[in-house]
Amino acid sequence: MNLGAQLINEIRHRPDDTVQPLILADYLERMGDTRAAYLRWMHAANDEPADTPERAHALGTAQSLMAENEHEWARPLAGRAMWWQWSKSGIDSVELGASANILASELLERHPVREFLLSDLQGGLPADWPLWTSDIFQFRLRLGPVGDLGLAKILASGQWQHLEELEASGTGAGLATTSELIRSGMFGSLKSLHLADSPSWGDKGLAQLSDRDAPKLKCLDLNRTNITAGGITTFLSGDAFPSLEILRLATLAPPSRFIAAGMASMAAALLDSPCLPRLTSLDLSGWRLGPDAWSDFARSHRVDSLAELSLARCALGSDGIAILREGHALAGTSQLDISSNGLAPSAMSLLAQSPLTSRLNNINIAHNQILDKGVMALIDSPLGERSMHYDIRDNGIGRPGLMALASLPEGRIHGLRLGGNQVNGTALKQLLASKATVQIRNLDIADIPAEVDVVDALAKADPLVNLQALRIDTNLLRVFLARKRLWVPPTVRWLIRGETDHSLARALFALGARDVWFESPVGIRRLHHLGAVGKSAP
Repeated sequence: MNLGAQLINEIRHRPDDTVQPLILADYLERMGDTRAAYLRWMHAANDEPADTPERAHALGTAQSLMAENEHEWARPLAGRAMWWQWSKSGIDSVELGASANILASELLERHPVREFLLSDLQGGLPADWPLWTSDIFQFRLRLGPVGDLGLAKILASGQWQHLEELEASGTGAGLATTSELIRSGMFGSLKSLHLADSPSWGDKGLAQLSDRDAPKLKCLDLNRTNITAGGITTFLSGDAFPSLEILRLATLAPPSRFIAAGMASMAAALLDSPCLPRLTSLDLSGWRLGPDAWSDFARSHRVDSLAELSLARCALGSDGIAILREGHALAGTSQLDISSNGLAPSAMSLLAQSPLTSRLNNINIAHNQILDKGVMALIDSPLGERSMHYDIRDNGIGRPGLMALASLPEGRIHGLRLGGNQVNGTALKQLLASKATVQIRNLDIADIPAEVDVVDALAKADPLVNLQALRIDTNLLRVFLARKRLWVPPTVRWLIRGETDHSLARALFALGARDVWFESPVGIRRLHHLGAVGKSAP
């Protein structure tokens, strides 16, 4: 291994070290490699406080260098990988398939890659697969349902000396995968395990993992698996994972499968669980625990540490309203998801007066019926006094609600999701031109009809110069591209709802876009302007 590769490896193993990138920059400069300037400017940016002119200048200079040199810097990925991500020290995350024919040594000696996303198995695993796995800290599969035995074989064929995070969501994980995690000792060293969207994974798998020591595990994602209230009750009654901070247990089971006795046992186990006081994030979406359980939960001092709470589809509108009315123990929560709960405007009035709003800066109330009156109740609460991300999709909101949002003080809206409401062009233009949205970072207008007044209003709107991400559907995007005018910076992250459309991507790349994602029912796919898919972009 040459000196450059050794320096890269040091950065891979110590990503938070601030000195090592400068040492690498000195080496690269001696080698005539222009990445040296990028590393120094990124170091300068990270050395400055946020929102200062000096930081903005350093970041801008680094981004300009990137725009000029990325095709060369990204070797051997350009034209072969699906996606990659730059950090302050170089490319630290990459998505590619076995068909890309990239050697691990070729990539890992040039870039401090820590995260590897595998997108396809065309031709089988790469020939140097053990070399890939021995130097990776995060491994994510984007293969679709390879099946339990297939996933177990993939894991068994690797070395994984440094693996800290495994994401196998939607791959078909089951008992064979669980057995391999235990047999290999991999589970005992993981900090994060994601098995979401795995219908073959259930109570037996959870019981097997709970019988093993996992002293480092901080995140366990079991959303939409086949675990039952009984399996969760047994798990919560123990203390298998002493470092656990993030627990995701969302279910998609129909209400007919919920048995009152099982819900009562699960609720009791949750409130008494040794892990509950340590949790900072909890997802109980879909579980209908009942009014008494939600009331006890909202008042329990054991939930004081929760910063993120997801209670989507929990029937709060009919039997859980106490959590909105009370919420004294949840005064430290900053992110709350209460979408799809049958909530009416009166629920927003209760929430507005609840201690729950004390520190909220991100609220998801999509797919309810809060109407304009509910929006007004929210902005008259403490929420209207701070910068917020609002997800208010599909709530029967019209012009009065949008005008209420527009009346907020300067910079109060940092994120907004609007689709599925009764939006007219004039009101939308006024909202986006208001002082409330001057600092908006994320905007979602997917599922707003591409009607003439909306299109005209947005086409004439002033650019949202601070916007970082835009979610839009293919129909609305085509209309704007036909007008050859975008009212957002082309360099935002584009998340386009609809099937992957290469012509749309090429049109965006031609206008200066760099980050384009398509969101379809089968998943999210990124097209990169220098990647394998975006290679033909002008």
